Amino acid sequence: MTCARCQKLTRDLKAAVAEGDQSKAADCRILIGRHPDHEPPVPAPKTSKAQR
Repeated sequence: MTCARCQKLTRDLKAAVAEGDQSKAADCRILIGRHPDHEPPVPAPKTSKAQR
């Protein structure tokens, strides 16, 4: 992925998932999906209830 905006959103998404911030993770996924001319994002791992 060469788009700087997508790279930042992907980093933010991974950080949000790691922190357990599902709201921010959802926002990042939406922004990535709406951003034109980019490759589909690699899905961030979903957290299970046991990890919360």
